[in-house]
Amino acid sequence: MTDSGTPRLAPLTADDPEQVGAFRLIGRLGAGGMGVVYFGRDASGYPAAVKTVRAEYAADPGYRSRFEREVQLAQRVRGRCVAPLLAADPRARQPWLAVAYVPGPTLRDYIDRDGPLTGTDLTSFAAGLAEALTAIHREGIVHRDLKPDNVILAPDGPKVLDFGIAQALDEASMTRTDIVVGTPGWISPERYDGHRAGPASDMFCWGGLVAYAASGRQPFGTGPMETLRYRTINEAPDTAQAELPAALHEVVARSLSRAPEDRPDAAGVFAAITGSAVPADADVEGVTRVATRMLDAGWTVAIPDDSVDFPDAPLRTTGVRPPITFAGHSVREPAELGRLFAEHHDRAERWLGGDGAARLRAWLDEIGDGDYDRDYLAGIDGPDRAAIAVTAFIAAYLPDTPPRFRGHDVSADGLRRLAARGPAEHQVLSAAVLGEVPLIAAGHRCGHPECGERCARLERIGLQARETIDGALIIAANMGFRLAPSERDRAVAIGIETVDEPGRRVALRTALRGWTAISVPWWRTLAGDALSGDPGTAEGRSRIAALRLLTPFAQKAAPHAWRALLRPRAWLSPGMPRAAVLMFLLCCLTGFVLSGLLGDRYPEHPLPGADGYARGLAYQMELWPVYVPMAVCVAAMPRRFRVGAVLYTGLLVLLAGAVIGVLPRAPMLVPSIIRDPLLDGLTGIGGFGGLVVFLAFAAAMSCFVSLLVWAASSAPPAPVPAPLLSRQSALVRAAVGMPAVGVAIWLPLWALTMLFAAVSLESEPETSAAEVQATFAILTTVALPAALALGAVSYLLWRWTGAHAVYLSAIALVFLLSGLIDSGLAVPIPGAGTLSQGLLDTYGTGFGWVVLLILLPGVFVLTAWLSERLRYRRPRPRPRGGRPPYQPPVPPYHPSGYTGPTPPPGGGHPPAGWTGPNASWPTHPPTYPPNPPPYRP
Repeated sequence: MTDSGTPRLAPLTADDPEQVGAFRLIGRLGAGGMGVVYFGRDASGYPAAVKTVRAEYAADPGYRSRFEREVQLAQRVRGRCVAPLLAADPRARQPWLAVAYVPGPTLRDYIDRDGPLTGTDLTSFAAGLAEALTAIHREGIVHRDLKPDNVILAPDGPKVLDFGIAQALDEASMTRTDIVVGTPGWISPERYDGHRAGPASDMFCWGGLVAYAASGRQPFGTGPMETLRYRTINEAPDTAQAELPAALHEVVARSLSRAPEDRPDAAGVFAAITGSAVPADADVEGVTRVATRMLDAGWTVAIPDDSVDFPDAPLRTTGVRPPITFAGHSVREPAELGRLFAEHHDRAERWLGGDGAARLRAWLDEIGDGDYDRDYLAGIDGPDRAAIAVTAFIAAYLPDTPPRFRGHDVSADGLRRLAARGPAEHQVLSAAVLGEVPLIAAGHRCGHPECGERCARLERIGLQARETIDGALIIAANMGFRLAPSERDRAVAIGIETVDEPGRRVALRTALRGWTAISVPWWRTLAGDALSGDPGTAEGRSRIAALRLLTPFAQKAAPHAWRALLRPRAWLSPGMPRAAVLMFLLCCLTGFVLSGLLGDRYPEHPLPGADGYARGLAYQMELWPVYVPMAVCVAAMPRRFRVGAVLYTGLLVLLAGAVIGVLPRAPMLVPSIIRDPLLDGLTGIGGFGGLVVFLAFAAAMSCFVSLLVWAASSAPPAPVPAPLLSRQSALVRAAVGMPAVGVAIWLPLWALTMLFAAVSLESEPETSAAEVQATFAILTTVALPAALALGAVSYLLWRWTGAHAVYLSAIALVFLLSGLIDSGLAVPIPGAGTLSQGLLDTYGTGFGWVVLLILLPGVFVLTAWLSERLRYRRPRPRPRGGRPPYQPPVPPYHPSGYTGPTPPPGGGHPPAGWTGPNASWPTHPPTYPPNPPPYRP
C-alpha cells in the first residue's frame, strides 16, 4: 500500500533487494518522505509492509540513534487499532522496519470514493482512534503526523500507521532543515508558535479526523499551506456539529481547542465515547478489550482484503520502463521529465493541476522510483502547490543544474538576483518563501564553498528568512505603517538579502546611505536598534530588515522633519533639541562661574583687554566649540544613561575650567562679532561682575534641574542587548568581562594622573622626571592589580550592584590615589611607568587635551557599553506600585492585515507609505500573520 493508501503493487527494480531481514520482498507499495515501502512476506507467508530508510537519513548517526530509540518504544505498543511493528533493524546498512500489512483504503480515499462515515461506523471510528492514541501515548510516544493518509480503514476497524516514526523525523528536523514534519491543515496551533508536539497535539488532530470523517470537510478547509497556517492560528475550525452525533459534540469541540491545556487526553476521550472509565494506572489491555467489543459490534464498513490477490513470487521489471507523455514528448526517465518541466514550467503547473499529478504518481510507482516524495503531488489545489511540486521534481532529478521555480533560478545567487530586481520578481520571491522553496531546492549542487551534499546558503535562507521577514513587518506595523502589497514583497527580498549577508555592515551601510533621515525621530530609534542588535539572532536580523525596508519612507519624510527641526519652537519645546541647548548652556554657564571664582589665578590671556572676569570668560570661549558635541552626545545618550551623562559632563566641564589656564592655547573659534561685545561689556561693568557671576550660577542651576527632570523622565525600558560574547561559554565571558571591568575602573585613575602630571610639569618646573615616573610606577604595579581585583568582585556582584560597583570603585581609587603615591609602595618591576613618562616627554601639557577630549569621555562610553552588555546578569525589574511592567504595544489584527490609523511619530505628518483606513481593502488573510519571534539573549 502506498502512503496515499492506493493498494497497487509495482514491480521491484534492479536496485531493490530481494530480501530485508526475514521478509522476502514481493513488490513496491510506494515511496514517501521516509523512504521506499515494499510488500513482503515472511517464511510463513504473513504479509508485511517493509519500510526502508532513505540513504540521507541513514548516513546521519543522530537520526539512527533516534530511530532505534523510537523503534524500541514502538515495539511495546499493542492495540486493536494500531498496525503492530513486527520487526526492525535500526543498525543495518539501510535501516528498516516491518509493520503488519493493513488492507484497505486510507480515510481520505474512502471519503473521496464513498462519502463520510455515519452511525455506529463513525462512533466506532472515533473510539478506535482514541484507543490507538491511548496505547501510543502510554508508551511515551507522540505520533506528530496524524492525518487522513495515516489512518487505514481496515476490515476490522481503523488502523493508525507510522506512530513514533514521525518523532524521529521531527527530531531530525532540528538539524536538517529540509524536513517538515506534519501536513498543513493537520498541525496544531502551538506547533506554529515553535512548541514541540505533545500528546495534546495528537488530540487536536484526533478531533479534526473525527470531524472530517463525519462531514468530509477538513477542519480548516483546503488551500495553499500559508492559508491553512493562517486559519489554524487565527480562525475557528469546522467541528462538523451538524453531522456529528450528540455524544461526540463536546469531546470533538474540546479536542479542537486552541489551547493545548484545554484538550482532553486520549483515555478521557475514549471514556467519554464508550462510557467506560479508564483509571490512570490501568493497563492498555482493558481499553483494548472495550474497543474490541465496540468495533466487533458496530463496525460495518465493508473492506475487502486485497492482499490475497498479491502474488507470492517477487514481481520484477522487464528492464524497459513504461513511458509517460508530457508536452508532446514521451520519456522513460524521471530526469528527462525534469528537463521538460524546467523548459515548460507553465505547462507543467497546469498539467499537475489537472490529472497530471495522479498520472505522475502512478508512473513513478510503476517504475519503482523512490527519489521523489509523493507528498508534493497530494492536494494540489492551485498554481502555487503545482509550482512547488515542479520545483521539487527538478531538484530531485537534476541536482547538478540550478533549481527552478516558475522559470526562475532559485539557487542562492538566483534568489539574490531576484531580490535586486523589480516588483514582478519580488512577487516570485514571496511565493517561493511561502512555499519553502529554498529548503526544497537546497539539495542541488551549486559548487560554491558552502555547498556540500546540500546548499548551506539555501538552507540558511529557508530556515531564517520567514522569521526575519515576519519580524520586520511586525516592527513596521507597530510603528503604524500600512504597507502596500508591493512593499510587502520588497520586504521578502530584503529579508533574503539580510539572511544571506549577515552582520552589522548591512545596517551600517543602510544608516550611512539614509543619513538625511536623521531628522526623523522614529528612524533614529530604528537605526539605533538595528546597529545595536545582535545580527546572529532573529530579532537582530528583523531590525536590520526593518531599517532597510523603512529607510526610503524616512528619506521622503526627512525634508519636512528638517524644516520642523529648524524652527525656533522646536528648540524650545521638550525633546532632544532642547536638551542639547540646555546642556550647552549648562556647560558655558558652569565654566563661566568657575572662571569667576578663580578670578586672577588664570594667567594673562593673549586677547587685549581681557582682565578680571573677562579673562576667565576668554579662556572659557576656547572651550565653547568643545561643548557643542558634548551637548549633542548627552542629548542623544540612551535614556538610562542620561542622568549619569549630565553629571559626568558637568564634572568634565569643572575639570577643564580648572586646568584651561595651564594647557596649551586652543584656537579661538568664537567669532569676534560675538566675542568682543561680551568681553567689553564684562570689563566695563567693573565690580558688578560678581553679580553677573551669581546670575550665571542661578541660570546654571536652573538648566541643571531641567536636565535632571528630562533625564529622569519615565519611559519604556530599552530591550536587553546581546550579552558580552553571547556565543561563548560563561567561563569565557567571565575571563573577558572581569579584566574589562577592571580596566574601566583603572583607566580614569590613569587619565587623571596624566592630566595632573602635565599640569604639574607646567606649573611646577622643579618637579623631576624621576618623581613622575615613580608615581606612574605605583599606578601600574599597585593600582592596576587593585583595579583588576575590584573588577572581578564587581563582575561577580553585578547581579545586585550593576555598574554602581564600577563607579564606586573608581571613585574610591581616585580618593586613595594621594595615599598610594605618598606610601611609595611600588613593586620593583623594571620599566614600570616608562610608557606614561614617555608620553608626557613627547607631548608635554598638550596631552592634557587628549585626556579631556578623548580619554575621560571614552571612560564613560566604555563603562556604559559594559553596563549594557552585562545587563543579562541582572534580574528583571519587578513592577512597582502594583502596576504591571511596560509591554510594547502589539497591534490588533485588522481584516486588511495591517494596524489602526495611527501614523508613526516624526515630522508631524504621516510618512510616505502610510495611509488611512480604507473600506475597500481586501479582507483576505495577510501574507505574514503577526507572530513576532521571541527574543533569546
